[in-house]
Amino acid sequence: METAADKLSTLAWRVCARVRGAANDDPTIIRHLHDLAALESTVSGASGFPALAQKTAEDDTGRGGEGVPSNPRERFGAMLGLLHNDKLWASEYETFVLQVSFAKPGETITFAEAFAAARRLVDKVYGEGRS
Repeated sequence: METAADKLSTLAWRVCARVRGAANDDPTIIRHLHDLAALESTVSGASGFPALAQKTAEDDTGRGGEGVPSNPRERFGAMLGLLHNDKLWASEYETFVLQVSFAKPGETITFAEAFAAARRLVDKVYGEGRS
């Protein structure tokens, strides 16, 4: 549960803070989206997950700099919007997740499936995961 809360919060502020092509750009952060999808079934029914994810996101306020919304709920909404509207995220997911996956055919988690899982987790935490 702690890993999922950390990954959800980290993905949110890092997606919001990311500037492609900058010296510190790390396109591999998209791997957190895959990990969240893999963890979803474990944490989605955990009663403590929403409160833990909210606390983790509150603790991460200020990370990533000026371009990152300070309100955690807004940060998660911005993350979902960026992942949904910027098609390069799906391409990077293919490069940095699917191409290095050891999953067997039929076991891979597509970008669309991973995005849907992240949206459902945000819905669990804040009830506003729609973008």
